[in-house]
Amino acid sequence: MMDLLREYSPYVQRYSIDEAFIDYSCHRENHYLDVAYQIKERIKDELGFTVNIGIGPNKLLAKMASDLKKPDRVHTLFYHEIKDKMWPLPVEKLFMVGSKTKRKLNGRGIFTIGELAQLDPDYIYSWLKKPGLLIWNYANGRENSPVKNSSPPVKSIGNSTTTSFDVDNKREGHMFL
Repeated sequence: MMDLLREYSPYVQRYSIDEAFIDYSCHRENHYLDVAYQIKERIKDELGFTVNIGIGPNKLLAKMASDLKKPDRVHTLFYHEIKDKMWPLPVEKLFMVGSKTKRKLNGRGIFTIGELAQLDPDYIYSWLKKPGLLIWNYANGRENSPVKNSSPPVKSIGNSTTTSFDVDNKREGHMFL
């Protein structure tokens, strides 16, 4: 998939095993929506699986767009669309808001991304510090990291096996181990 993506731009950053960011801003000859649909169809036809493609002015909004509705879709999330497309979403749908932060936000009556976005940044900083400002900026669509032509460092390598039946006792567990 990464090789296919590099046919469209020299600026491809692998984000995870099945996600990548492409900076297509250096191209003017083809409309980005046409190219997104072309990439989506080529991946389906040539590689045999479906993808969602998110288009936005930064990596955060592109990532949020790709998660809007699945499967096999192309979505945009530009600054003028944030209020209608992103703000109504539950706060836990925001990138970097995990279960603990969700509980803290919900405990203060903040249930949507829009409610978080409309907070006073000094208020959120007073109880969540720097991570609070980060998610407040994200809720407002602010993120400015460039697309890097590098992969994230490998954190771990796993190997797993699925058994043909449920292993529900110590003897069977030891047998498989």
